[in-house]
Amino acid sequence: MSQSEKPVAERMWGELLPFVKGALAEVDAEYAEFIFQEIFNRLYAREDKLDLKTRELCIIAFLTALGKPEELDIHFMVAFNLGWTYEEIRELLVLCVIPAGVPASIDALRKLKTWCENNRKTVAAGRPLRDAYADTDWGAQGHMTGEALFGAGEWNRYHGDLAQMDTDLAAFMAENFVGRLLTRDGLDRRTRQLCLVAAFAALKSTVHLKLHIHGALNSGANMDEIKEILYQVGIYAGQEAVSHGVAVCRSIAR
Repeated sequence: MSQSEKPVAERMWGELLPFVKGALAEVDAEYAEFIFQEIFNRLYAREDKLDLKTRELCIIAFLTALGKPEELDIHFMVAFNLGWTYEEIRELLVLCVIPAGVPASIDALRKLKTWCENNRKTVAAGRPLRDAYADTDWGAQGHMTGEALFGAGEWNRYHGDLAQMDTDLAAFMAENFVGRLLTRDGLDRRTRQLCLVAAFAALKSTVHLKLHIHGALNSGANMDEIKEILYQVGIYAGQEAVSHGVAVCRSIAR
């Protein structure tokens, strides 16, 4: 049996599957059956909607946004099993400063480094500053990126609302969150935007979820992939988050 033909839970957990499932079954056998058969082997198996590898990185985004670093260990293992690299996971956790804030991003980065050291995974050297970092006009870059990523109308409306409240805040956000962070090259644009959709869906953030749904669509993702992320968020953030995400999605004419 090829790797792609194996049940999803086996592809995710590998040789640890019997131990993980057994430990949960000791608590409640029906709950264990629900988790592994209905969630992993049924919901996660909808790869015609969203590939398993991207789905797993979105789960790490969910957990980081929700401030759940204690849940990340097992999902780091799964992410490596599915082919993500240390550098790619690290990049996601850096980007999670946008939805989750600095403390949650740093906690997750520390957790990744510790997990890798404990599991004999190579910890890559830190990334240096990009060429011309000090000479780049990040404000101009932010506005250019915002218009290209979200569409000029959505970007100008979002930035304008911030500027009406505080022009310095609007400038800071454009320069840093969009200009600096969303122009990094550690992940492709589609994956980056889908992960940000996942994080903001978990947080039930209407304005930013709508913005990054536009960003995902303009980066090569399709609405089926976005809907799949919104459905999956219920596993990690509850059904209210699903209802909220679906309502935001419906408000976007596409």
